[in-house]
Order: sequence, then C-alpha cells, then structure tokens
Amino acid sequence: KLIELSNNTDNLSDLQIIAISKEIAPSKLLLSEDQKKIRKSITKEDAKVLSSSSKLQITGDKFSCDNQVISTTTVKNAIRASNIFDDVSVDDIFEFSSFIYKYPYLATCNPVGEKILKACKKIEEASVMEIDKGTLFYRGRALPAKDQPFSEQEMRMAPFKVPGQGRFNTQGVSRFYLASSKEDAISEISKHSNDASFFQIAKYQASEKLRLLDLAKIDNHWSEACLKRVPKPSAFNVEYLCSGFLAQCVEFRKCVDGISYGEPGHKLFAFFSDRKFDFKNSIVEEK
Repeated sequence: KLIELSNNTDNLSDLQIIAISKEIAPSKLLLSEDQKKIRKSITKEDAKVLSSSSKLQITGDKFSCDNQVISTTTVKNAIRASNIFDDVSVDDIFEFSSFIYKYPYLATCNPVGEKILKACKKIEEASVMEIDKGTLFYRGRALPAKDQPFSEQEMRMAPFKVPGQGRFNTQGVSRFYLASSKEDAISEISKHSNDASFFQIAKYQASEKLRLLDLAKIDNHWSEACLKRVPKPSAFNVEYLCSGFLAQCVEFRKCVDGISYGEPGHKLFAFFSDRKFDFKNSIVEEK
C-alpha cells in the first residue's frame, strides 16, 4: 500500500515517506537531510509500524509527540510494546507513556496500564526464579562517618515516607534492595552517594525459600524499560516510572516476594518486605 502511494507524496506524513523509502530505492524520493537521519535510525519493520501512527511526528531530525521530543530508544520500545498486546497500537503506547508521566498514580485508568495489571495476575513460571533458604545477600548504605555506624534496624527497610524514588519504588514507599555480592552492593550505592567516603555493608541470609519475578527472563518493552541504565539518578527519574508501576502491580497481585534485575553476573534484588531475612553482620568499607 505504501509503494502504491509513492507516486503522490504530497499528502503523506514524513513517517510514511520514510517507510516508502525503506521499500524502494531512497534515491527515487527526495528525502531531506533530517528525513535521512530518521530513516537511518530505524529498521524497515520499524518504519512500517510507525507509518500508521497519527501521534508521532518528525521535528527536525527528532521524533516528537504532543510537541515533546522523544528519543529513538523510546520509539523502538513503543514498537516492541505494541507487539506484546494484539489490540494495542503504537499510538496507544505513546499515549500511555504521556499519561503515566502526568498521572503516575492513575496508571491503571489507562487501557494499557490496566492490561499490565491483569498480566501480573498470573506470572508465568518461566519468568520466575527461586532462591534457596540460606542464600546470602548484601545491602549497602553511605556512611556519614566511619565511627558512626548504622544500627541493625537502620540497615533494614526504611520507614514509610522516608525513601526517595528508586527503580522499583515511588517516593515514600520502601523496598528492601539487596545485591548478590558486597561489590555489587557498593557499586549500586555509589551511584547515589558520590560524596560519601565510607559505606556500611550488611550481610543477610534468607530464612526461607524466595520467589522472584526475573526480568532477565522476560524480553519485551516493559522489562527493557525497567532495566534501563540511569547513570546519575536524581530526586526524580522519568526512567523509573515504568519499573515503579510494574513493581506495584506485582506486589498488589502477591504472586512473588520481589523482583530480580541487573546484568549477568551482577544480580540485584528489590524485595517487598525484609521479614524473610536474618541479619548476619555488617562491616564498614572506605570508598
């Protein structure tokens, strides 16, 4: 259909023209330099999907939606997300992304947000990892001074209202973030505490078997967004909206104890409670 339209491009959108150029020799169409840059950044299949969008536009050499610039990564994630649900279009995904940014506490009022919540009702066993009783974990905190260590209680989950926004928690809601090694615990806390000179690392042992949603076993838009790197986390991170919403859905369904994430060889965990862990000891490390 796009090729049939190529003889008359006057009424076509930039995205439709780019999609046509992926099907036929681009030299047959007079592409602007900005269109060429967009064309180069997406695949032929991506271009086909985007050609049907009525919300996504091209502003200069950037994608935009509702007058807001959107990164190429976000656009590609939206395409992958639309493939998860047969009845959800790319425009639906763009609308949801905008909706959750404006109304993060009303995400399930959006059709896409509602689908995610329903999908969490029964997590497939293939996406779940089990951790044996007795497994060791590590938790780090930046220490103001070497001679002022935190108590055992202070090394556990922070009280309600105290935590700032995290990858899997909204501001004020606590998660028990742990790592599989001391080194990973220090690495994670370093991202949030550049000025700290000392770290306190607490060791915990699982008091019973644990079940977690393992994002490394899921290959779709939501897992990709949840695992997105944020080099310098701040007080508020747009990148954490999707992962925070997913964590709330999973916790609400009470199907697992938490979420496993991170990279191969660097496992990180966000537990919904610290009740299934025995404190072993803590040490102070200099940065």
